[in-house]
Amino acid sequence: MRVPQNLQPDKERPSKDVDWYHPDVQSNIGPEMRDLLLNYSKIPADDLVAHITKVRDSAWEICPYPTVGMLLFLDFGIKCTALPEPRTQLHNSILHTLMQGGQLLDVGCMFGQDLRKMVYEGAPVSSVYGTDLRGDYFSLGYALFKDEATIPSDHFIAADIMDPASPLCRFEGNLDVITAKDVLHCFDYPTQIKLAMRFVALLKPRSGSRAVGQILAHVSAGNYSTEFGTADLANMFLHNDQSFAKMWEEVGEKTGTRWRVESRMWKIRPAFEPVQKPGQPRGPDSRALTFAAERL
Repeated sequence: MRVPQNLQPDKERPSKDVDWYHPDVQSNIGPEMRDLLLNYSKIPADDLVAHITKVRDSAWEICPYPTVGMLLFLDFGIKCTALPEPRTQLHNSILHTLMQGGQLLDVGCMFGQDLRKMVYEGAPVSSVYGTDLRGDYFSLGYALFKDEATIPSDHFIAADIMDPASPLCRFEGNLDVITAKDVLHCFDYPTQIKLAMRFVALLKPRSGSRAVGQILAHVSAGNYSTEFGTADLANMFLHNDQSFAKMWEEVGEKTGTRWRVESRMWKIRPAFEPVQKPGQPRGPDSRALTFAAERL
């Protein structure tokens, strides 16, 4: 599928002259994403950078989010291959769950790279689903991975997960795994609680159900305003390990559930640390936080 040409940005054409637009595509293609694009998507090696650039530029026209500008979609929310110690054991455990008949929903999936990674490594197509507020991303995902004949379009669902009457209600109590990369940190603390409670409602009510992912974090947990402009991220609560564990304790109390929460904070690569302004979330004290919350 060629990149859609008729997608329109939310406002006027967004500028690329912002801290969170990184022009260097080549150095952001990790070995596992390269393998996926070469051998799953069959993109010729010589075309790889131009192919990614074309899709990213189309996405930037729709929503100039940091996730798009910083090429974060070239990493995986489960395995986190861009980190010094990728979560290989967690990835393999979830892959095994899917191969045994489990189901996964990628919340805020955007281009759906985690779904493609799992299918490439042997998960049944019937086991993976993705959802995002914007259905525009799904066409871009197909453009990036060229797999319209592999993953049916009804496996990508445009919906608001916070709405219990959305099309996602069909999954309530039926999911084994929810993955959410770069989602929770987009909201204030009360909204994060509500979102995590929706995760609980969608997951199977049994031990072993898991919510996993990665978020932007900070050494000092708290509220941070942003200047992302058209990205509409006006007020974020950024966690550290302690506050994230406390949030899941609160979620457990509100839902009558218990959770084993593992998290780890990582220093962000210098390229992902734009100059910090007072009260801004990015800078030398910003971190990436990987998490896995497993129901007991």
